Amino acid sequence: MRAVDFPRWMRALLALTLILLFCELIVLIAPIPHLLQTWSWKIDPGIATLIGAIVGLYIVGMQARAGFSNLIRSQEHHAAIERQTVKFSKWHEKRIGALIDIYGAFIDYLDFLRRRLYFDWPPGKGPPLDPMHEFQRKIDKLMVYLDDPMAETISRYQGELARFWNDAMSDLRSGEEGRERVQKRLDFEIPAYQERLRRDINAFLDPHYTPTWIHPRLAIAEDIRRGVDPFSLESHKGQ
Repeated sequence: MRAVDFPRWMRALLALTLILLFCELIVLIAPIPHLLQTWSWKIDPGIATLIGAIVGLYIVGMQARAGFSNLIRSQEHHAAIERQTVKFSKWHEKRIGALIDIYGAFIDYLDFLRRRLYFDWPPGKGPPLDPMHEFQRKIDKLMVYLDDPMAETISRYQGELARFWNDAMSDLRSGEEGRERVQKRLDFEIPAYQERLRRDINAFLDPHYTPTWIHPRLAIAEDIRRGVDPFSLESHKGQ
């Protein structure tokens, strides 16, 4: 990095500093010839002045060199910080976009699960399974932008929905009672994943985010998860 690479105001400030240092050294060097003349040595006043000037210029040069070195290191460090900041900002923007796309993918997939599993479709009928594979591919592509905790959360939700699909297939084959069990989960438990993911994303992007409202679907889903019937009178006692 050369001096011309620095801003004009910084070069002017450095030049003014060097001028002040030089003036100060002249003030310090001026008495040297007189001091030398008072010694027993017989040194020519002109030579004494020359020696003082050489010493002063050497000191000024050393200080200027050290100042330039420190200034260059400072500028390089500042430039490195700026590059890291820009790089992180761009990556963070991609991460936000990825989370928004993942949230939309979950909404579409939850809608697919309801359309596919809620109704008693004749063999060979019903919505195709393409949305299931598209959901998996989309999440896999966007995972690269997530940090480990958020990627773990998304993967856990994927795994739970995959287990729900397998359980639903088994329940649907067991008869009407199994179908009612699947429909109940589709009505209350499965839609709650949308609310869970919304809160997870806000907590991830906003360190000051504090949930102050619980969506009814999430409250009902938590009751079902604990094995409590959310619609029974017993579950509302003490509330």
